[in-house]
Amino acid sequence: MSNNLLIADITQPVNLNASSSSANERVKLMTDAYNNPVWSDRDIGDQKMVKVQEPLLFQVCMVENIWRSKLSQLDDLKVRIDPRNQRIDRLSTSKKAPNAAQTGQTSGNQLITAMDVDSDAPADLTQSAPDKSMFKLTLQDKSGAMYFAINLSPLNFLKNDGNSCILGSKAVILPGAIFNRGAFLLRDNNVVFMGGIIKQWNDGRDYKLVEYLESELQSQGAPAQSRKRKTPAS
Repeated sequence: MSNNLLIADITQPVNLNASSSSANERVKLMTDAYNNPVWSDRDIGDQKMVKVQEPLLFQVCMVENIWRSKLSQLDDLKVRIDPRNQRIDRLSTSKKAPNAAQTGQTSGNQLITAMDVDSDAPADLTQSAPDKSMFKLTLQDKSGAMYFAINLSPLNFLKNDGNSCILGSKAVILPGAIFNRGAFLLRDNNVVFMGGIIKQWNDGRDYKLVEYLESELQSQGAPAQSRKRKTPAS
C-alpha cells in the first residue's frame, strides 16, 4: 500500500492510516522519520559538523546544480522549453585537411551540439566521464523549516541535471549524516530517496527555474539574457 506521505505536503496534517505490521521497511522508515522530532533550526550558523542521531524526513523544494555555471544551465533550460533556441555549430572533419581541397576530396561536416570544455573537442567524441555534479537541495521538514543539503558523492536520484528529482518528493536523512552550518552533507549511505510528488510544485518548473537563474545572474552582474527573444507587442 502506498503511503500518504509520498503525495502530501508534510507541513500540513497527514493521515497515516494507522501503521500496519505488513508495511514494508521503506514505508516504516519514512513513517518513523516523519514522527521523529524535527532538526533544530536554532542558531544554524553555530551548528558545525553535528551528527544526525535519528532518521529525519524532508520534502524537496528545489534542486540546483552548483557544479555547472548558471548561464550554461539557463541556456539548456531555454532549449528544453523551446528547441528553436538551440545554437548549432558545424565542425569540419576532413581527414586530410588542409590538402583535401587540393586533392579533390570532399570534407565531411559533423553536427556538434556539445563541447568538452577541457579538450575543446565535441563531447560525443570524447570518452564519457563519471558524473561529478554537485547539487544543492532545498529541503523542508514538517514544521516548515527550510535547510540546504549538498551531495558529496553521486546520488542516483539526482540524474539528468537533477530533473529526475521531482519537487515534493521525500527523502529520509539517516543517522550518521553530518549537518554543518545550515546544510546536510549527503552521501549514498546516509540518505534514502523515497520518491513521491507534490504536483502543483512541478507545474511550470522549468519556467520557474529560468526566472530564478536569471535573477541570480542579474544580481551578480552577468548577462543572463544574452539570447532573450523579444515579447511580441500585444
